[in-house]
Amino acid sequence: MPSRPNQRSAVALVAVFTAVLALAIGLPLGLSAFEDDAPPVEASPARPAPTKTTLATPAVAVAVVHHDPTAVAAIEEQLKAAGYVVSLDAETRILEQRPAGDALEIRVRDHALVVHPRAPLYELGTGAVVDVMALEDGMGLGGPLVIAQEDADGFSWQEGRTERLVEVATPSEVTDYVLAHPTAIGFVPLDALDPRVRALVANQLDPYQSWERGIGATPLWIQGPEAQAVADALGWATEPAEEPVRFVATGELIPARCVTTQVLALEDGYDAIFDGTRQYLRAADLVMSHWEPAVIDGDPTPCTPTFNLSTPPLAAQAAAAAGIDVALAVGNHLGDCWPGCGYQDAVLETVRHLEYAGLQTTGAGEDLEAARKPAIVERDGITFAFLAYDDIAFQHYGATETTPGTAHADPEGVAEDVRAAAQLADHVIVGFSWGVEYVTAPTDRQRALAHAAVEAGASLVVGNHPHWVQATEWVGDSFIAYGLGNFVFDQDWSVETSQGAILEVGFTRDRILGIRLLPTAIRQQYAVELLDPTQGEGLAILERIWDASDVLAAQ
Repeated sequence: MPSRPNQRSAVALVAVFTAVLALAIGLPLGLSAFEDDAPPVEASPARPAPTKTTLATPAVAVAVVHHDPTAVAAIEEQLKAAGYVVSLDAETRILEQRPAGDALEIRVRDHALVVHPRAPLYELGTGAVVDVMALEDGMGLGGPLVIAQEDADGFSWQEGRTERLVEVATPSEVTDYVLAHPTAIGFVPLDALDPRVRALVANQLDPYQSWERGIGATPLWIQGPEAQAVADALGWATEPAEEPVRFVATGELIPARCVTTQVLALEDGYDAIFDGTRQYLRAADLVMSHWEPAVIDGDPTPCTPTFNLSTPPLAAQAAAAAGIDVALAVGNHLGDCWPGCGYQDAVLETVRHLEYAGLQTTGAGEDLEAARKPAIVERDGITFAFLAYDDIAFQHYGATETTPGTAHADPEGVAEDVRAAAQLADHVIVGFSWGVEYVTAPTDRQRALAHAAVEAGASLVVGNHPHWVQATEWVGDSFIAYGLGNFVFDQDWSVETSQGAILEVGFTRDRILGIRLLPTAIRQQYAVELLDPTQGEGLAILERIWDASDVLAAQ
């Protein structure tokens, strides 16, 4: 992680955080860098720069805009402490708009707004964020803003609103307060993000998202001969040493049987499955799905009562085009073959078609060694190793030392593989096909496998097969989602089987920043729809997960 600024730097970054939000909606702001009555500073200096001989020390003009003069003064104080003179006539300027000439681009994103993990609030627009930071009513949850004293020093709130403010000593106490008060919103530095609370997407800035995609960072520019020195003096990194990665895992992906019949009648074919999620999936940095059916060149399974599930290569190609990167090839239908071919041929053909479509695979292969081989994927300098295991149909489709199939979910073997994969990657993500269908509670067997994986070093475990959403739990710093339900399938005969959840995880190289659960539903047997997680059907799905998680925690 890049080095973090001292207390004064934190105040300056708070100023930047709120300034850009306020600018976006045109709040009346003071434009002076250090005087209430100074003239506005243009983004690009209109006057000629003074000669260097007129100044005894380097000079900087601070053009960062903020509605609180004391916060802007903190930047001035830092620069003065570093030996700079702050002057409107300076040759080096800090700008919040890209200047016409060359300038050092800085991306500052040092704070986040966080809520209780079950709070019905996921995203705030610009106006709502400004309201939160100004202690206005209509904060979404109705509770207070909680802020550490070192950050609170950068703001001055209007009298009469401070009942909506709670000041605590440290950022960790912000987290503790939010966990104890579900209506509160916390304001914390990014390096203090605790995965037990959930970071909000604020003004389209996602603390869990890669900066490289242009999301989540406030751009500033420093123009002039002292640009790099000024950036160093303020503690602003010009290039973040590490990018957050937003990882997404879906529930079971089964584009077979009645799904096939439905989409083949449409002009877009299998692509129509992802019309409601394509934009979302493509915006993520890395996407993983549990792949269930066989992929074969012969006729796919028609819409008929059968447990023999196979689908054509077009389905795999549509999944890859929608933004899915990794397919866990451990479904209990991976060896199915509607035309009647043998299971070994079906497994090998499935892996071949998935990889030809551009998907990384793990969990199945030409022999047991290949099935247990991790898929290694790198994103923004962070390396992930994926492993997957079958605990349902391994008696039929399991690989041996000499025959194709899936990797068996044996606790000792899983732990051995995780330890080996941890030597190759920053994070190990393990997927399982396991459990009992149509229940929300994981079995003792599921818990034993999951705990074996995390105790061996896995950061994340994601299971599927029950076709219902199931409980989640933290084990130390690792997260387990026992079941994410159906992402794509034709099981429309019950509410629970037509629903699922997407798991979002924010990763840095050394830890999980946080998680989000987003509900989904299947319409017309094939079309996946993202639901509002704060109300109605979407909230009901999440409540089933939370209720099951509470029961699990009480055991």
